[in-house]
Amino acid sequence: MAYTVLEPIDRPVETSFHLAPRPTSLEGLTIGLIDNSKRNSDYVLKKIMSKVQERYPNISLEVVKKPSASHGIPDVTAKELGAKVQAVIAGIGD
Repeated sequence: MAYTVLEPIDRPVETSFHLAPRPTSLEGLTIGLIDNSKRNSDYVLKKIMSKVQERYPNISLEVVKKPSASHGIPDVTAKELGAKVQAVIAGIGD
């Protein structure tokens, strides 16, 4: 009897990117918060928002929620968020 072995391995995809410059302060900025839809991610983000707003009372917040934990935010949502904010915090739950 002959066996066929399939090896679903390919070379790593080579990519490159540059990190966005970090702001020197959050004062007066609009911060984006991404809820990744996992259990407790909304709780984690609420705690983060509370702490950030205590330290930087003059910031604005924009919150978006991913449709599911296994998918990114839709491109249109990412573009809209990117046009409004200067920094983003992604919340992880579980």
